[in-house]
Amino acid sequence: MKWLGEIPSHWEVRKNKYLFRESDERNVGRKYQLLSFSKSKGIIPYNETNDKEYSAEDISSYKVLHVGQLLENRLQAWNGMFASSKIEGCVSPDYSVFNPIGNQVNVDYYAYLFRTDLYIEQWANASKGVGAGFNRLYTPQFGSIYSLFPPRNEQDAIVSYLDEKMAKIDAAIAQQQKMIDLLNERKQIIINRAVTKGLNPNAKMKDSGVEWIGEVPEGWEIVTLKRLAGGFSNGTSLSQLSNGETPYRVSRIETISSGRINYDKTGFVKYDSTLPKYKMALNDILISNINSFERIGNSAIYNGEESLYHGMNLLRIKPNTDVVPQYLITYLKSSLFSLQMKLACKPAVNQVSVPSSSVKNMLVVLPSISEQHKLVDYCFSKIEEIEVAIKGANNQISLLQERKQIIINEVVTGKVKVM
Repeated sequence: MKWLGEIPSHWEVRKNKYLFRESDERNVGRKYQLLSFSKSKGIIPYNETNDKEYSAEDISSYKVLHVGQLLENRLQAWNGMFASSKIEGCVSPDYSVFNPIGNQVNVDYYAYLFRTDLYIEQWANASKGVGAGFNRLYTPQFGSIYSLFPPRNEQDAIVSYLDEKMAKIDAAIAQQQKMIDLLNERKQIIINRAVTKGLNPNAKMKDSGVEWIGEVPEGWEIVTLKRLAGGFSNGTSLSQLSNGETPYRVSRIETISSGRINYDKTGFVKYDSTLPKYKMALNDILISNINSFERIGNSAIYNGEESLYHGMNLLRIKPNTDVVPQYLITYLKSSLFSLQMKLACKPAVNQVSVPSSSVKNMLVVLPSISEQHKLVDYCFSKIEEIEVAIKGANNQISLLQERKQIIINEVVTGKVKVM
């Protein structure tokens, strides 16, 4: 197997069908809890990450997963979606559950091995389906791929070594993430205070007339978002392509997930006579009104850096002369706006949504134009410092994650000996 490269001389290579046998036990009687499987959190109870209730009848045909079995998300195998189960429950019928054959297979070792870049390439090549993103790795194809087969004692030693190393790196990542969370909290405090209290601590205050807003400086108004919009529109419904086959970029939900326009996460469309009316203009603002509950209301302002068209599932606001665009985007990132979006949510398939009519009527705290400019300058200077620190922490996390993958790759393939 050339693609496996050099391996220790005493290691064997075997097809997966001689290492694993598929299990098809079903949740008859509905006695097993529903499990969720994600790359970031692994296998956990469904109710730990989902508020949505599920019907017991809905999971009667689900596959049972026992401790020590190997779980594969067939649709995401190309993304390394394999795990060794540490809990018991049931999973989607579209997953594959495998038992190890014999006592010479350590499932934890293969869970590590199957998530390496080396194997991800094999899963991608062996997956079948109707197109990118919809290909599944079926059991016959999985079984036909060769895997490394070290002696059982070495598999066990590799797992022990990696578990210890990964725990230390994960702890370092968690520390960096905690710092990011604290910095984001600090950023939120700065924004909330600025858009509700202003910069003058001695300013005379008045009752806003809205309980959850409280007092605001005299002279400030409480207005609806539609009063500040010269335009308020939905995006194009043109079908998006999976890559840059055309020069026409369109925004997607992911495009603004970081709070800025991310041009690496746009879609592409073929030219259509309707497309020009969706072209973004400088200072247009995009709001996500269809998203997960946690991310509903994400927003970003268009700075004209690259050509972009307004895509589906985002609302576009064209600020009018009553508001400084940079002040409006600052307000939209405050907890005052986020609260309104979350309260207006309606359930959608795997997501939540907020009708555009509701977004238009959301309240905005509005200072004078001159004060808006001062608040923008203040917030941007303070937030820029925080963003630099957040970027540094994210870079550390990326380096740690890369380090994890390098260690796993070298150890599971025998390039680094651990015994």
